[in-house]
Amino acid sequence: MNTQRATGKARVTIPAWLCLTFVLGCRVDTTLVPEQSGMQTAHAGQRLGTSVPQTLDEEFARIADQVPGFGGAFYDSTGVLTVVLKDASALQQTQPKVLALLDNGVRMEQARRTKILSDVSGMRVRQGTHDSRELLTWYRGHVAPAAQGFDGLTMTDIDERKNRIVVGVRDPALVDKMREFLGGLDVPAGALEVLWFPAVERASSPVSRAFLAAKLPPPHSLSAVIRPAVGGLKVTSYVTPFAYPCTLGFNVVARINGVLQADRYFVTASHCAPPQATMNGVSTAQPQAQSWIGAELVDPAWKTYPSDPYCLQGRLCRYSDASLFKYSAPGDAAHGLIALPPVGSTSYYAATTVIDLLGAFVGWPAHMIGQASGHASGTIQNSCVDLIPYEGGQPTDITLWCQGMANYGHQNNDSGSPVIEPVGDGLSAYLLGVHWGGQSNSPFYGLFSPISGVMGELAEAAPSLGELDPTAPQPPPPPPPPSAIISGKSVVRPGNPCTWTASVSNGVAPFGYTWYQNSIQIATGTLQVTASFSQNGAIQFKVIDSLGRWDYETKSVTVSPTAPLCLF
Repeated sequence: MNTQRATGKARVTIPAWLCLTFVLGCRVDTTLVPEQSGMQTAHAGQRLGTSVPQTLDEEFARIADQVPGFGGAFYDSTGVLTVVLKDASALQQTQPKVLALLDNGVRMEQARRTKILSDVSGMRVRQGTHDSRELLTWYRGHVAPAAQGFDGLTMTDIDERKNRIVVGVRDPALVDKMREFLGGLDVPAGALEVLWFPAVERASSPVSRAFLAAKLPPPHSLSAVIRPAVGGLKVTSYVTPFAYPCTLGFNVVARINGVLQADRYFVTASHCAPPQATMNGVSTAQPQAQSWIGAELVDPAWKTYPSDPYCLQGRLCRYSDASLFKYSAPGDAAHGLIALPPVGSTSYYAATTVIDLLGAFVGWPAHMIGQASGHASGTIQNSCVDLIPYEGGQPTDITLWCQGMANYGHQNNDSGSPVIEPVGDGLSAYLLGVHWGGQSNSPFYGLFSPISGVMGELAEAAPSLGELDPTAPQPPPPPPPPSAIISGKSVVRPGNPCTWTASVSNGVAPFGYTWYQNSIQIATGTLQVTASFSQNGAIQFKVIDSLGRWDYETKSVTVSPTAPLCLF
């Protein structure tokens, strides 16, 4: 992962122990208290309205400022959380900072948080040579500016797994030439690697309107007419004389001062409504013409030099390939839902609910739902790569900062697809980003813009819309469980029938009531009971609410021949 200033985010966890050498470490049970992370979470970034959150590279560098020798963290190929340190004894100091980085989902379910804590308890240390602040300084100050001048560049990255800067070129024959080209930089030789990285192409191509109209989708497919529309469906934008088939990413609502607005929106890839980064109100249909659904509303402008010093002169830069469309009819949007076909299928029978926004972190699952590929699954390989998209085999003048790469399958016209991480049985999911392209040669990685960059750029470009939120509406938490109090005599005369009354608060109706005398059931369905005692004992009452929550109260009863009589 690597970068220039924005996007990305991550959630992490940590343990405490020492490791001896290159990969493995000891394991220690530790109570971890997360610190406040300096990184704005994806959820927080989407609510800022003025800026894009920090990149993961920047957050790693911030941690390195506090823990010298920290070189990043990731999940390895076996799923083990791994931290890169120059000095393994700094692990305890590192733990709460990485924990704050990983455990930052607003609605993260408890099972995920429990797993994170478990991962941290078994975290490994990998010996590092360079810390994240050193790598980011070399990257921004030397490598990235210089590499942009090489014909054949495809990507630049700070790879936390390798603990070095990585530069990719489109042809193996260019590897040695790039090494020579960068040879005079003031960067340690071991901190820089040049490798073959096949060019990336954006996953949409214009077709003629006649060709598109001749293709009839099968029923129940992602390319069928579906209303209300969910994420993952086929959408087509029309820019004369071409049609641009892509995929609907996810639906969005807006709130101003906490008040939900009537309009509804959806996000897809920016290049699906050319020209990219230009707001031109392109009309879009689902799945194609004669089934119109809305028009482009927000397509954030390019960042350029010198207004943005991180964008090199002559380049067009953004943190995301995404734009916002407004539904013509708000009722056409199924907010918070994304189609979830079986893996490998383009037909779906269920949808998953977006419960939170989370960022790219190496080693985490990534699933793409695209109209062409259907449901494709993989693992995040790089979390924050600066990429140069190619078109027709030639590099563009575009640089997309801090993009995610995963090894899921992808095809042409999957651009705009939601990238998610399903939870449990798949009925809910975390939203990770928007797919926009991939490699046409091995390793065929899919590419996506992390959700924090997507929502951050949209909020920055259109603050008047208010707070943009792709997550499903969450029901209000249920009231507290039921609570019961028994009122009545605590001292009774032997054999004298007395009445006890229960009062119930909280809980969710309808309720069930059961009375017991000395733990033996004597009545149901009532808040009053009459009983007599021949010896000391107890009266008990149980209430259960409609959610299955219950309370059980006991009142001790003492028998005395001098107690006042109970009167009826």
